Amino acid sequence: MKILASGLLLLATFFALSCDSETSTDRSKAGTNSHGTLPKFTLQQLDGSQIDFAQFSGKVLLVDFWAIWCKPCIDEIPAYNALHDKYSSANFALVAITMESGNASTIAQFAAQHDIEYPVFIGNAEAASAFGGLRGYPSTFVLDQNGQIRKSYIGGGRAKNEEIDALVQELLNEAS
Repeated sequence: MKILASGLLLLATFFALSCDSETSTDRSKAGTNSHGTLPKFTLQQLDGSQIDFAQFSGKVLLVDFWAIWCKPCIDEIPAYNALHDKYSSANFALVAITMESGNASTIAQFAAQHDIEYPVFIGNAEAASAFGGLRGYPSTFVLDQNGQIRKSYIGGGRAKNEEIDALVQELLNEAS
């Protein structure tokens, strides 16, 4: 019984840490090949069709890996809606990739219930691997127009969202 309790405590600790720590790192090379192009993989849209991630080539990108059970992921939806609205006319895309194993209709219902205004895709191991693997949720990456990861974050928080907004603006200014 003590072993089971210890195991459950360890699992709960891992879950809490993976969903709520806030870290950021500069990752100028991770997730891109030596030519600076976007990683190659496909994503499932909520209607079941597939898209090639390369369709976002040439844009400043915010790529957010998230899960419907992750409170920090849910908490940043309003900030991401605002970012999506603010830069909708710029050369910018916000790509939300859920790593849920549930069906697309459950995810679409969640997105509607939480008023997500930006595109939501269903990810896979290939997508996570293209960004160097995921160490927690949310895992967020900001890429420049050349496909280089400029910054990555694990966890949520207001400071993160403010920093992302400033970085997106900086990258859009660099490109113009």
